[in-house]
Amino acid sequence: MEKDIKDLEIVEDNSEVGATMVEYALMVALLAVALIAAVVLLQQNVSQTFSRVGSAVNTQ
Repeated sequence: MEKDIKDLEIVEDNSEVGATMVEYALMVALLAVALIAAVVLLQQNVSQTFSRVGSAVNTQ
């Protein structure tokens, strides 16, 4: 009887670890999507800024 209770506790702990891993995976995926979106949205502005800086350096 005592062993059965301990076995149930182990199963419960494992399910919580699995849920935590899923939560971390979702956070990492959301962060990756946000970073990709930021790079895509800022790509043109960064490119233009570097072009302006390069032109300014070449003219002086």
